Amino acid sequence: ILSLLLRLANLLLATSGLAAAALSLFLIVCMLYLPENQHYSGPNRRGTDDHTFVRGNNPSKNLSLSSIVDHNGMVKINASLSTMNPLDVWESLIKTSEKKEKKQTVIEVGVHSPKQCIDAAERGYDTHCFEPSPPSYTRIERGIDKITSETRDRIHIYNKAVGATSGQTIPFHSTGGTGDHVGEYDMWRMKRRFESQSEQDLKKRGNIVQVPTICLDDFIAGDDIDGDGVFLLKVDTQGFEPSIFNGLENTVRDASIDFIIFEFWPRGMDLLADTYNECTGHKILDQLISAGYTLYALKVESHPKAPLRSQSLQAEAKTRPYTVEHTTEYCNWFFQLEEKYSDE
Repeated sequence: ILSLLLRLANLLLATSGLAAAALSLFLIVCMLYLPENQHYSGPNRRGTDDHTFVRGNNPSKNLSLSSIVDHNGMVKINASLSTMNPLDVWESLIKTSEKKEKKQTVIEVGVHSPKQCIDAAERGYDTHCFEPSPPSYTRIERGIDKITSETRDRIHIYNKAVGATSGQTIPFHSTGGTGDHVGEYDMWRMKRRFESQSEQDLKKRGNIVQVPTICLDDFIAGDDIDGDGVFLLKVDTQGFEPSIFNGLENTVRDASIDFIIFEFWPRGMDLLADTYNECTGHKILDQLISAGYTLYALKVESHPKAPLRSQSLQAEAKTRPYTVEHTTEYCNWFFQLEEKYSDE
């Protein structure tokens, strides 16, 4: 599930990677989060009434919880963008650079292809791109070498894994494909380890390499970020998102990022966190809601080899719950759909 943050939903409506997952994966959904410059006028999940919420050291960001939790205490997910592709949203967002006077920063975590980083840099963004897979990193370097020196100077690439802490090393499953991920998990069969020794499975397994880690709280607070905070963050890491957001707590709490696009794949998140069927990914949604961000659901998407796709997938997507008592209810919808089609 790719997710994002948007200051004005109309921006996307007007201008308008998925996981190489296990064969049992049917869905990757997109969400959008939005800091709004409005006053709060209703109850919120923490029981605070009639307050203007200001986050971090940026008093210009007055955040509204009335768009997140209704008067009955139900969590609301906006469905107005639920047919949009997340990469189209990315493109629409970076086009707003033409209207920006201040220097803006874009961060992409889990790059695979340099296209999004290059597009952002060409529009004037200072762009930081993290890719732990050695073959993918090499491919990104080659792509960046082909662009103009002016654009290249705005792109900074890192052969590191973004996670909960900095200065560690973690095992990384590396083939150079879109499904590369942290750990030695078999994401095609949704198992903790590869068991098959067939030639095809060994090719899918690739190499397990040790890669250094960095957490975004440390990176964003450091000397590498110029300008006024981060305009756009995109995270696509095949289920490792909960660890990344654990290392992003301060930045999210301070609302220092305007827009966030991230993959929300509950089954993959539980696999990498060793929390089978616990929907650990809902904690990311809670974290963003608590910071005042509004959730927008984007288009439901699946891996090309998944049995549920095309018209059937979009028909099932219409059953997504957008008003829920708790974010686990939204998260569990994906598990329930997988169980419905488990024999396929």
